[in-house]
Amino acid sequence: MNKLFKERLDYIDLLRLFFCLSVLFYHLGVFKGGFYSVCGFFVISGYLLCRSLDKDDLDLFKHYKKRFIKLYIPLIATVFSVILACRIFDVFWVTMKPEVTSILCGYNNYYQISVGSDYFARSEETPFVHLWYISILLQFELVFPLLFAFFRWVRKKSKSFDASVFVLFLLTASIIYFYVSFAQNDISAAYYGSLERTYSFLFGVFIYLLKKSKINEDQKKVKGLKKAVFFIILVSMAAAMFCIGSDTEYMAELMLLFTVLTAVEMFLACDIGKEDSVFFVPVRLAASVTYEIYLIHYPVIVIWNSFFYGMFTTDLNAIYVFMIVAVIAVFLHALFSVRSRWANPILVLLCVVLGFTTTYGGVLYALEKDHTEEMNALKAQLAEEEVEMQRHQAEYLDKLNDENKKWEEILSIYEDEDYADKKADSVRLCGIGDSVLLGASPALYDTFRDFYCDAVVSRPGLYARDIMADMYYRGILTDAVLLHIGSNGGLWEPQMYDIMDFVNSHDIQLFWVTVTNNRSKDVHCNEGIREMCSIYENAHLIDWEVLSAGHSEWMREDFLHMNMDGAYVYASYVYDAVHGYYRDKFEKERQKVLNEYDESENKKYSFFGGDVIYSLSSGLTESFPEASFVRVDDYPSMKTIAEEEKENGTLARNVVVLLDGSFAIEEKDLLDFKEYLDDRNIYYVTLFSDDYEDFRFPDENRYVCLSEKFSDRKECFHSDRVHLNEKGVYESIEIIKELINKESSD
Repeated sequence: MNKLFKERLDYIDLLRLFFCLSVLFYHLGVFKGGFYSVCGFFVISGYLLCRSLDKDDLDLFKHYKKRFIKLYIPLIATVFSVILACRIFDVFWVTMKPEVTSILCGYNNYYQISVGSDYFARSEETPFVHLWYISILLQFELVFPLLFAFFRWVRKKSKSFDASVFVLFLLTASIIYFYVSFAQNDISAAYYGSLERTYSFLFGVFIYLLKKSKINEDQKKVKGLKKAVFFIILVSMAAAMFCIGSDTEYMAELMLLFTVLTAVEMFLACDIGKEDSVFFVPVRLAASVTYEIYLIHYPVIVIWNSFFYGMFTTDLNAIYVFMIVAVIAVFLHALFSVRSRWANPILVLLCVVLGFTTTYGGVLYALEKDHTEEMNALKAQLAEEEVEMQRHQAEYLDKLNDENKKWEEILSIYEDEDYADKKADSVRLCGIGDSVLLGASPALYDTFRDFYCDAVVSRPGLYARDIMADMYYRGILTDAVLLHIGSNGGLWEPQMYDIMDFVNSHDIQLFWVTVTNNRSKDVHCNEGIREMCSIYENAHLIDWEVLSAGHSEWMREDFLHMNMDGAYVYASYVYDAVHGYYRDKFEKERQKVLNEYDESENKKYSFFGGDVIYSLSSGLTESFPEASFVRVDDYPSMKTIAEEEKENGTLARNVVVLLDGSFAIEEKDLLDFKEYLDDRNIYYVTLFSDDYEDFRFPDENRYVCLSEKFSDRKECFHSDRVHLNEKGVYESIEIIKELINKESSD
């Protein structure tokens, strides 16, 4: 074999280091597209695996043993030690058992597909989200050596067999499959699938076969040009990773482009060969620990953030994490790679420590309960809750629209501040009396919009009840009656009770006028009138005797009948009594309707929230039947929906925002929402204080954190420590109700 394939290629080491740091910076939030480096990793893996296998004395057993020690043993040690570290720092993830099992058995990428994992969300629910790549690498490492040995045997049997042509055919087919999968499947399957990633690996294999068949010693000038091209491509890839993230619609094309560019870089690296520059000394050292860096960097980020979240700036966090990752990676590499480690006391001590953490973590893994069945049941329950809540939402909105239409009609009448006066003016007043009322009737007709008068000269009070009944049955008397009778005698107590029995039984308001000749020996009705009006609620006294006393200018010479001035004064007193009563009555009616509307509106709620809205759905729909529930992901979505509901009248007077880690919102959004909905009562409920611990809520009296109320009571949560169980739901609803009721009472 040519010496080129025996010596270490410095520019490949540089590529490995670059890709490793790109992934690290991606998880630290520096490189938006650092995940594209994984495509390059597969290219390098394909090339180096061929390079490792292409020996005349190939022994597959020795090869697998070597790769087992180099790849799998550090993986086991890292995974189990991280489990122990997570237990110490209280980093919990409910999928630990099945996820670690998938890592140890080499199918974690398919596990991620099965649970619908979104790698681009950079979730910190698990410290092993990055190990899907190792699983695919292990699969390639397991299968490819067998294929390589088989094709070497075919090549010996058939000299015409060209491996590079066959690999090119497979490469073309794998690229097509990748595109089809990306177009037809969800991004999880297209991103994590082993077959989908085969094309990158085959690019590395193809580059190896090309360079093996044609090795050339370049002149110094040509090498310089190739180095320049190499670094131009490297800088271009770095710039692209810095700027282009997972939100691009050309992800598939970019993944293929990064693969091709890496293949070109590999091609150039092989031509350049070994570099004598001092610059590459640290590159070689750093490249030797890239596998260890990849293994431990994400667990360090997760554990660091769980313990030191918010204590340092983003830049300081990145620096500290980088330093910790570098130190751990170096020691981990030394423990598995340095042959003289047993002569170094520090390395011996670290071996003991690593052995202890690995064993302890392995025991924790073995004892850990598999919550898959429970989580699947919870997932199914939440799906049912989601469907049920959507059904409730649809039914409630239909009902709300009907109620709004009804109230619109009602409020169009009762919101008029002059409603009581208008209604009072529309009341029909029927007058029954003698010559005194007859003389005042022209003024009464002028004063009242709807007045009917039945008054004759010398009418005794004896006939008042029968006249009233006749007017009622003829449909003339409907609302109120003005009774001015008794000046001619014949109005005794039994007759008064007969009158009151009639008006009471027919819900008629009686406005009873006292007479001005009550001192006559034949007239004695005023005291009885006053007594009736004090006993019965629908009898209203107009004490004309008292009101007219001392006003001879209103009266004629007999001080019984009124002149024209007196008639209009009389009419105004009657109007004030009748209109005042009905105005008060109709104003009370108006206020009652408005209060009923306010009470109805105060019972209505609009809930907005993240995933927690489904966790609480059973309790929410039961405790708040007059409420709408909207699942949103972020503040812009919530505000858009709130604007639409406010415009169409379905946004309730009370708005409750349920915040959890799935809800993206900033502190400034809280003030914006309060300003926009200044006519609404806004309540904020958070599930975990850590998610929004730095927030200052607009009104602390309208804010509560459920987890603080639970005080680490694990019995209120499912095993994932995120979703509330039945007990947690019940207590959460009580806390929310207490918050709302307390604020309302204040």
